[in-house]
Amino acid sequence: MPLTDISSSDDGNSIEDEVRWIDNKIENEADQIFSTLMKNMETLKKFKRPLVNLGNSRTTKYWKKIKASENQKKKWTNTFSTII
Repeated sequence: MPLTDISSSDDGNSIEDEVRWIDNKIENEADQIFSTLMKNMETLKKFKRPLVNLGNSRTTKYWKKIKASENQKKKWTNTFSTII
C-alpha cells in the first residue's frame, strides 16, 4: 500500500467538496425541520385553560387549608410545650 501525500490538491478539493455537501445537507434538514415545526404551530389548538397552575382551583385551596391547619396545630403545640 503506497503512502500518499495528504496535502495534494486532489484530496484537498475532494475533502472541501465533501464538507460543502455535508453542510448543505445539514442546512436542508434544518430548513425542513423548521418548516415542519412552523406548520405544526399553525395547526395547534388554542386551549381555554392556562397551562400553568394559578393556585385558585378547588383542590389547591383545599390542600392549602389543610396545610395551614396543620401548621397552626404545630404552632400551638410548640407554644403550649414551652409554657409547661
